[in-house]
Amino acid sequence: MEHVLTVVLAAVPMVITAVVAWRWARLAAKAPPTMQPTLRASALLWTAITLSNGSLFLYVLRS
Repeated sequence: MEHVLTVVLAAVPMVITAVVAWRWARLAAKAPPTMQPTLRASALLWTAITLSNGSLFLYVLRS
């Protein structure tokens, strides 16, 4: 049971950051051309954070 809780707690940040990255990407797609580079950069940053959380999640799964 303790391992299941650890896995769930490791997955939560990954899911949250994935949703935030997806929302930034959608916002960038709808934004005026002058704002798109900044919003795309934010989406890429959140994607990188998601991948980092994903590697942590995989580490927790292996242990």
